[in-house]
Amino acid sequence: ILFIFIEEIKTHKALAPFQTYPNGDDPLIIINDNDSANTSQFNLQSDPIIDEESLEQIHSNYIASSHELYDCNLSLQQALAKKHDAIVNLILLQEYRTLMIKKEQLEKLRDDIVKRMQEDSL
Repeated sequence: ILFIFIEEIKTHKALAPFQTYPNGDDPLIIINDNDSANTSQFNLQSDPIIDEESLEQIHSNYIASSHELYDCNLSLQQALAKKHDAIVNLILLQEYRTLMIKKEQLEKLRDDIVKRMQEDSL
């Protein structure tokens, strides 16, 4: 997740919704156009509005959110595993019920055959 976030920052996708300027300039990222077409380098420059303490707070919030997201994903995976187990158990229960119905039908058929055989032997 962190790698994707860093790549989005490099490509400016993650920063676009946060800050726009009337003249179209963005002091956070400057693209060096002196390089060849596919090897543009991005130079990160600090925004004068954001100080070191704010950056640390943003980073702390990001880490806390990442942990919270991980916990939510883990809980979701556990819930899905329980749901899967319940579905498997339900399917097995339905198969068991079907087999029990067939067993009862076969037992009744057997009893009828035994009864007819006894009547015929008399």
